[in-house]
Amino acid sequence: MYLAVYEQVFEKTVFDEDAITSIHNTATMVDDRYVTTEKEKAHILSTAFKSLSPLRLKDFSPKAKKKVIILARIAEEFEAGRKYSEKEVIDILKNIFDDHAVLRRYLVDYGFMDRISNGREYWVK
Repeated sequence: MYLAVYEQVFEKTVFDEDAITSIHNTATMVDDRYVTTEKEKAHILSTAFKSLSPLRLKDFSPKAKKKVIILARIAEEFEAGRKYSEKEVIDILKNIFDDHAVLRRYLVDYGFMDRISNGREYWVK
């Protein structure tokens, strides 16, 4: 039994499209919108973005489940442990989507990033 569990957890090499995606540690308001399979995630990413490299977003979905997947991918563009000025964040997000203010607000609201109260400094949570 131990070996079977070990193999499933540590030695899984096959992409399991029915596996549930992991929730980031600093998620706020965790509920059903975070329950997404790997297959759904791949579909959302392929339809929401024009390009994944460089990252270009077609449109920002009003659906919460899609927002979580899209924001998680956008958050990967930022380096953990680094402090970003507001201008740096805007410059990065402008290249991804025209409405960078919406992306910036939701990255903070959904717990992917944090900022100081005056909004001059941001970082990945």
